[in-house]
Amino acid sequence: MRKINEQLEEAKRLEKQIHMNFHSPSEIDRLMREAKEHERGAKRRYDEYLKDKND
Repeated sequence: MRKINEQLEEAKRLEKQIHMNFHSPSEIDRLMREAKEHERGAKRRYDEYLKDKND
């Protein structure tokens, strides 16, 4: 669960970094992809956590 929270915080941090600073369009795309990747990983781990918890 801690790892999930860390990934969600990392995704939020990356999104804030995009909004707080000026970046080139390619840099924004890269940061958004990275943020979404962290978010997907956190969701996947959370789903696994819930599945294991219910078994």
